[in-house]
Amino acid sequence: IAVRKVSKSSVSTGVESSDVIGSTGTLLLPVGKDRPGKVRVELKGKAEDFVATIVDDGVELPSGAEVLVVAEGEHGSLLVSKAEM
Repeated sequence: IAVRKVSKSSVSTGVESSDVIGSTGTLLLPVGKDRPGKVRVELKGKAEDFVATIVDDGVELPSGAEVLVVAEGEHGSLLVSKAEM
């Protein structure tokens, strides 16, 4: 239920999802296969929240994990991968 609510109002004004490709972000909600989460990305001096979908098969990441934005998904969501440390 929480993810559906997030997806309807996840993108705030000022920054497009395509602007953040290649950036890193922090998961606010965990993400896994067939389970979208929520990622916060800092860009242009603002923190923006987006629905996040993991691209790595079999990987689940907890809230607080650092992720790399690799592509734009459907409806303004972001495709993310575990950030290399």
